[in-house]
Amino acid sequence: MTTSYSRRQGDYRYDVEIHEAAPPGKVGRYYARVVNMTRLESGQHVSVDAALHGEYGATPDEAFSRIEAVVEAWVKGQAS
Repeated sequence: MTTSYSRRQGDYRYDVEIHEAAPPGKVGRYYARVVNMTRLESGQHVSVDAALHGEYGATPDEAFSRIEAVVEAWVKGQAS
């Protein structure tokens, strides 16, 4: 089962998908990844390929928190 959340940070909008996974090793049972990222430019949503790696967590909340931290750091880096 996959759960999806729509999110926004600054001018960026994206969806986070979380699903149960069989990861290699003991990195966590749930996997979260960013999909459908766009940036608002001149009133238009433009597709963005942020090339962000997904994150694992022991719970869906942990995986979600980890991917949110990755996105937050990436967005801050875009402002530089």
